[in-house]
Amino acid sequence: MTDLVGELSTRSNTFRQLWARQDVRAYGCGTKRFQHPVVGALDLPYGLLHPVAEPGLTKITYTAAPGTISHDNLSCSPPGQPARTTKPPGISPHAPPSQHG
Repeated sequence: MTDLVGELSTRSNTFRQLWARQDVRAYGCGTKRFQHPVVGALDLPYGLLHPVAEPGLTKITYTAAPGTISHDNLSCSPPGQPARTTKPPGISPHAPPSQHG
């Protein structure tokens, strides 16, 4: 890795400047796996939002695309059936996201 960075630094002024800044950031999106005790496995794509009006605040949004197993598990309905309008026991809309997974 050191050799590669050295080579790129000697060949590219832009790379050298970006590498020197060392402003590495966390991923802004990805997929997180949850294992919920009631509904089972959930693989949920997420995105991080950094509202300009609230410096230091990060909002995390998780989604489950219709037709996926995770969507079905969240809705607690068999595939092709309408989603429930109430949450099953153990799912709180106010619970913070899991830090494990």
